[in-house]
Amino acid sequence: MRETIVKIKDWLKAFYGKFDVIIETVIKFIIAFASFKVMSNKLGFLSLFENPFVILILSLVCCILPYGLEVVIIALCLLAHVYKASAEAAMILAMLLIIVALLYYSFHVGDAIVLVLTPLLFALKIPYVIPLILGLSGSFISVIPVSCGIVVYYLVSFVKGNPAMVDAGDISLTEMPGRFMNILNNMIKTKQMWIVIAIFAVVLIVVYLIHIFPFMYSWYVAVGVGGIIFIVMGLILDADFNIVMIIISMLISALYVLFKFDVDYKKTDRLQFEDDDYYYYVTAIPKMSEKLFGGKSDKDKK
Repeated sequence: MRETIVKIKDWLKAFYGKFDVIIETVIKFIIAFASFKVMSNKLGFLSLFENPFVILILSLVCCILPYGLEVVIIALCLLAHVYKASAEAAMILAMLLIIVALLYYSFHVGDAIVLVLTPLLFALKIPYVIPLILGLSGSFISVIPVSCGIVVYYLVSFVKGNPAMVDAGDISLTEMPGRFMNILNNMIKTKQMWIVIAIFAVVLIVVYLIHIFPFMYSWYVAVGVGGIIFIVMGLILDADFNIVMIIISMLISALYVLFKFDVDYKKTDRLQFEDDDYYYYVTAIPKMSEKLFGGKSDKDKK
């Protein structure tokens, strides 16, 4: 079984190495299409996005752009949706996106897509995989886009859940500051949002800390502990988490570890070096590959 999994992993790595551009393009298309489709279904304030041809064209444009620009286009479309319902809510969303851009993406562009994936996966009812995988592959700073993505999701849900806000076009300019502060206060007082942000942040940080410790199966332990924290904190704080989806997220994360980080702990080697000033102690753990099971390397095949 293990040998079969390793062979599949090596085949997938070779396949991705050969078709990486095509695969990345398809992934960006799927993310964009799913985002626009969710906007249309969950909000539906802009009739333009009810046209599948428009969604298709926008998705095709996004798939040929870098992730950063794709996020910008999706964010602008989301702003247009929200603005149609409430100019004040759109202002809050725009301020949030600008703050995130200034404080985060100006020096850590790689995680830009997380801001889109977080509310998207919330809408698809499986957001728990985000902090688990980011804890394994990201850093402490990944808490920022995840938290902002959660705020975006709750802001959009607030707009959708308050039909009175749709009459924004009939509101005078003198009433806008009051409505702006009302929406902002309601968002700040949304206890559930802060609970979810806190739990996701704790899970991400704990998973990150555990997986960097040099003990056997630390990545798998990190995923397991992260899932347990989700369940326990969710029950204690009444976060209304879906335990089945948490377990599915743990399995997805375990597969991610298996295909990206899997190593052969049985062949761990501890080495010692020295120079004129220092002794160096190194723990070497070989990555699992087909060669470890007697398969031929690329060099042997040639």
